[in-house]
Amino acid sequence: METVVIATPSRGVIHSRTVDATMKAVLESGLEFIGWEITHDLPIPDSHERVCKMAFESGADYIWLVEEDVVPCHNAIQLMLDRINNQDAPNVVGAFIDYPISINPTYNCAKLTHSGMLVWCGTGCLLLKRTVFEALAKPWFNNTNEVEIKINGETVSVRSFPKPYDYGGQDINFTLRLYQSGLRIAYVDPKVAMCDHLYLETWGMKGKNKGMHKVLYRPAPERWL
Repeated sequence: METVVIATPSRGVIHSRTVDATMKAVLESGLEFIGWEITHDLPIPDSHERVCKMAFESGADYIWLVEEDVVPCHNAIQLMLDRINNQDAPNVVGAFIDYPISINPTYNCAKLTHSGMLVWCGTGCLLLKRTVFEALAKPWFNNTNEVEIKINGETVSVRSFPKPYDYGGQDINFTLRLYQSGLRIAYVDPKVAMCDHLYLETWGMKGKNKGMHKVLYRPAPERWL
């Protein structure tokens, strides 16, 4: 039986909805679950680099990146495995389920060519074969060079600037490196499945909101409905 390890680059909060949904997806997947690696109090991109190193060292066949505020559907792993295994191309090494990343309901976390080839995506719900981390040179994640990516039909042009992202960017650089190396990530059609993305509006404080975090759901992108 093939194995899977979950990798969550946490910075201190993993929501209970995320934990519940992630474990249900693992139990329905048919894969043997061998652990959940979590980082604590590390900044981006160190949190991603460290958690993937720990997950890789577990020896699992698949590494499932699940970010702390993303809630996958109950059959997320099975859907991604189906997309990986039903591709004709031998260079498909992972699959991604999308989610909204902005209060703007038409903004999502992936860019594709006209034919549906994924160029870059987030790491909120990304299933990868361990061979990905054998193929790429370290560091796997960095955000030191901001990139501008333009897609015209099937033509992808990339410009790199010698300045770091103000925030994030490690997911774009990581998945773009996969694309540029000739490896491919399959995209699960949002009409089939998409993840919820929680929004932490305020931290729980004594005397406010019963001490709980105020967590909101981001709206589903209108074009996916």
